[in-house]
Amino acid sequence: MRGAFGIAENIYPRGDLILIDDVVTTGATVSEAARALNSHGFTVLGSVTACVAQPLR
Repeated sequence: MRGAFGIAENIYPRGDLILIDDVVTTGATVSEAARALNSHGFTVLGSVTACVAQPLR
């Protein structure tokens, strides 16, 4: 997921955020989204997820 998310410069305000995701499997999506947001001046306070998928093992 690294590099999957980006933010255009000078378009979005900066501030505190809570990420919302529908399903977490490995956490890679939330982790990469938080990394991208943090690198552009946002502060990710946490995340909320509707469902957690069981690993396919």
